[in-house]
Amino acid sequence: MSAVDKIINAMGHNGRTPDPNREFHGVQFDNNKDQVPPRHPTSQATLFNIRGNQARRTPTSVATDVRTVEQGRAGSGLRSAVEELQKNCGFKGYSILCSQMPAHKARYPHLKCLEMLGSNIAPYGVMHRLFCNVVPFLWELFSGVWRVPGAAQDDFVMSAAASDAAGKELRVTRSTVPRIQAPSLRDVKVHHKTYKATDWMYFILSTGEAILHGRLPDVYFESFMSLCHACRLLIRPG
Repeated sequence: MSAVDKIINAMGHNGRTPDPNREFHGVQFDNNKDQVPPRHPTSQATLFNIRGNQARRTPTSVATDVRTVEQGRAGSGLRSAVEELQKNCGFKGYSILCSQMPAHKARYPHLKCLEMLGSNIAPYGVMHRLFCNVVPFLWELFSGVWRVPGAAQDDFVMSAAASDAAGKELRVTRSTVPRIQAPSLRDVKVHHKTYKATDWMYFILSTGEAILHGRLPDVYFESFMSLCHACRLLIRPG
């Protein structure tokens, strides 16, 4: 999230280690874009492993990366060299809320507790990436809205009749739920382009399970339910 990146002075998606919590190292492709596949496309070397804590950033490692960038900036090297350091480390430099400069440490000793949290000072956000991208794109795949031109229809695409029925089921249930939730129960087949993050949140946490059951092959429905369970943990980890 851009706001999080600004708070902790991280590079964000422009860095080769874009995750402020884990050291995922990216690879630069021919289009000059850094991508983060689990294995290097040429050498097949493992670039990251999400199991365990071996790749997790700590307040100490964050401070070390920031210090590397700041030392490069203080030297006599080229600006491009500093930018490369920033991309590799994932941080642009000091942050008063994450990794403070020595002068700030002396001036604001009461902020020490924030630096001890490291990148955890800024909570992750799931709204834009998940509810405004992943979930609506899933609906477009299942309902056949998004199709590869000229390609055969995939077996996970519902029939037009099934997607129509799914949308109508949502619409007719509006009278059975509290008003605050009712606006999120519009016909998804008709109004999916104007669905907001809250609408898609209800879809992945509740309504999607009901309207997709029996309309998708079991293997795809089970995969969808795995995402539902993960979202419930993200939003209500307790």
